[in-house]
Amino acid sequence: MEYFLNNEILKQLVKMSEEGQPVIGLRTEVIKSLTSLVSLMDDSFLTQHAVHKPALDLIKSCIDQPVNSPRSAVIEEEVVRTER
Repeated sequence: MEYFLNNEILKQLVKMSEEGQPVIGLRTEVIKSLTSLVSLMDDSFLTQHAVHKPALDLIKSCIDQPVNSPRSAVIEEEVVRTER
């Protein structure tokens, strides 16, 4: 966990998912990983700057996605598939 926080791994993953790196699945995997970490760690985990800022950026990037864009349709389909 120390390596994860000190090297800002989450920030790097969020940046890659925003830049359109293989978008199908990457953003979904980043969201699933963050969700798992938040559920497994204690409350102070989200207060870490290396987690808080990238988490907000990830949420903002999902919200800023136009609803009718082809990319948002792919992301929505991917999220629905992971919920099953």
